[in-house]
Amino acid sequence: MHSQKSPAWFADTREAFLTLTDDTITGQLTMRAAEESLEVEAAQCEEWKKSINLLQSALGDRIPILREALNSEGGQKISHIILEYDFRRRGLRIDCILIGEGLLFVVEFKRNKPKAADRDQVMN
Repeated sequence: MHSQKSPAWFADTREAFLTLTDDTITGQLTMRAAEESLEVEAAQCEEWKKSINLLQSALGDRIPILREALNSEGGQKISHIILEYDFRRRGLRIDCILIGEGLLFVVEFKRNKPKAADRDQVMN
């Protein structure tokens, strides 16, 4: 029996995610990218670190838009964080998935103001 790799490049509990450093999480993401034969540029690592710091802050109740979602009914029950989920059937990789009992938040990080194509990407 062979073991199948998780499609998530990082997956852990909320508590673990909040205690890990951005370097630790970025290291795991970089390692998984290498396993997929993908080259990771320094700029990508910096974007991951920014996203991780934003998420950790949001989960700590500091970023308004995510704070609203996380404080909505059931939002406090976010129990797991997944980063870079490889959704091969659709040819996509989802930046972030927040999971709780009966809840699923899909988060796509963008550096600039979202455009129509960015919204389409999230909807797909």
